[in-house]
Amino acid sequence: MLNRYADLRKKKPQLENMDEFKKTEIVHISSEIMDLLKECRQNHDLYLKFCEERDNGIVKLKGCIDIKNNFRNFNVKEFCQEGALGWIIPINIPGLVREKESGKLTKLCSMLNNERMSLAERVDLAMNDSKYKVERAGINVVSKILTVLYPRKCFLWNTESIKLFNELGNALPRGLSIGKKYEYYCDYYSKIINNLDIKNFAVLDRMLYYLDKGE
Repeated sequence: MLNRYADLRKKKPQLENMDEFKKTEIVHISSEIMDLLKECRQNHDLYLKFCEERDNGIVKLKGCIDIKNNFRNFNVKEFCQEGALGWIIPINIPGLVREKESGKLTKLCSMLNNERMSLAERVDLAMNDSKYKVERAGINVVSKILTVLYPRKCFLWNTESIKLFNELGNALPRGLSIGKKYEYYCDYYSKIINNLDIKNFAVLDRMLYYLDKGE
């Protein structure tokens, strides 16, 4: 299965534009790769293992970001080192610690947790607005926080998910803000989740990692 996935990633279907994407009910993705994801999903023991790993990881990460206390005691080091939703490289830790001590990291998390705003608005504020923009908190950090908060709604932006999107021949419409891009990716991958009855974005990420790395 893994060798077949490596071969299939070299193939690229036709591009689709934003209007075509919005009209589709089933994600435009290579049927062969969908078959591999289906095989992974239908492997009962493997799928349950992935669900358990990611459920446990999310529980740990919720503790790291300190949801119960409105993010006031965010444990930066443990958040970065907990690999269930991706490791954050050590060089980012000192800057994040400074922002935690200043209270700005708490402010960022509170804003990301505000569902009165759209996902696009929240991500744009996190990445571009000086009121919320945090040193060393790139889109990988922001999306990791969002996936911890909303694993069923929020896509984990990392190398594997973007690589798969691009290698399947997809292209984002031009002129999108980073928040709109994030929202687009969430819509794209939610179609896979719904079509294959995958628990959440965290589990889908684990399946993609398995197919790519074999572990």
